[in-house]
Amino acid sequence: MGPPTSLLLAVAKIAQIITASPTPRHISHLSAERQTQISEASPAAVKFLSHGAGYGVDITFGRETFTLIFDTGSSDMWLPTKECVCVGPDMRRVPVTMCGIGQTCDSGFSGGKIPDVNFNITYGHGEFVVGSMGYESVTVGGVTVPKQEAALVNYGFWMGDKATSGLMGWSFPTLTSAYPGTDPSKDNRKITGVRNYNPFIFNAIEQAGVNPMFGYAFSKRSESQDNQVGGQLSIGGVPNVAHGAWTSTPIKIMALSPKAPPEASQKYTFYTVIPDGFAIAKPPNDSKRDTDAADSADSDAANSAAMPAYPNSEPMIVDSGTTVSYLPRDIAMKYASMTKPAARWNQQGHLYQVPCNAWVPNLSVRIGGQDLWYNREDLLLTGELGQDPYDKSYCNLGVQPAPGPPFVLGGTFLRAVVTVHDLGQHKIWFAQRQ
Repeated sequence: MGPPTSLLLAVAKIAQIITASPTPRHISHLSAERQTQISEASPAAVKFLSHGAGYGVDITFGRETFTLIFDTGSSDMWLPTKECVCVGPDMRRVPVTMCGIGQTCDSGFSGGKIPDVNFNITYGHGEFVVGSMGYESVTVGGVTVPKQEAALVNYGFWMGDKATSGLMGWSFPTLTSAYPGTDPSKDNRKITGVRNYNPFIFNAIEQAGVNPMFGYAFSKRSESQDNQVGGQLSIGGVPNVAHGAWTSTPIKIMALSPKAPPEASQKYTFYTVIPDGFAIAKPPNDSKRDTDAADSADSDAANSAAMPAYPNSEPMIVDSGTTVSYLPRDIAMKYASMTKPAARWNQQGHLYQVPCNAWVPNLSVRIGGQDLWYNREDLLLTGELGQDPYDKSYCNLGVQPAPGPPFVLGGTFLRAVVTVHDLGQHKIWFAQRQ
């Protein structure tokens, strides 16, 4: 998970579908045999959480079922125990309800606890959890890994949504956070090292014979309700939703910050991509795709001509666990200057806001020479997701500046596209939702 935030409301970075995933005919590089495998992919539902701040996935952990945050920006899977101690940001103990934790795991590890290993992870806004590691049978969308490593958490600072129990990471093994020893205060990647292990998706590929990819498609906020089905996850294939042409970009091996794991320059860590650029304009047939914006005829006409793309060379993380998109500062500032009226900077929240009835231009991310357009409703976050709690006439923008890498393509972008992580070819495929 990148910065686990829903802007002013932090959500620590987040029913099975009957129909099977279709053969992805637009992904023409796949062999007939591989396309047949993908057509047999295992689908699952994702749940819409906290007005669109994140998404959850139901898992079976041993004999119990839990909803965990679906997070492509981290790699560990963890659940809280009934003995879990909750602390505040000042490290003082507070009632466990203050951590917003859903159902706790009371059964322990049926496959046994891993000796002399502890789990310890800190997320982008300071949330952290610590606990023990062990083995358990885990099932998602009909795919079972009989001996999956996971963590049971007994201590932490967490700002949860009261619906999800914990978090399930879908990124690479390099980012996992199991450390040698039993004292979390001594954990240090550069000094003590880390004991990497396979996240669920990699064990599903290696042990359960799943095709080496997974894809997801999230529903629009305006079409979703909290804790209800809000999209599809396809393990081993492509979600069964209408979409346009596919485009792809390679996953990069990059150390994104000085705090990156030492091995980050040699191994895959995050789902890091480098978009070609960004365009601030109205897409073709915008009125058909997006009728929810506060548009006028004059503003439509003024914005109808395509604008040149702003080139990009910055790496970005594809992160379903981050609510908004964090763009290079020059792009985010340019976008904020083009809203009507121009956006204001909220110094306390460190974000751009506009009147909730403002007009906002559309924005695309250019990948593989193809423009992928945001939904307009995700560029102006009205309602409880983005409304300023102190001045409800102002709402947050769905794209915000980041001072430096890692930049993030978060939920506000991912709701507009179908996304497929091709782990066999180390690419990510995108197609515009229709």
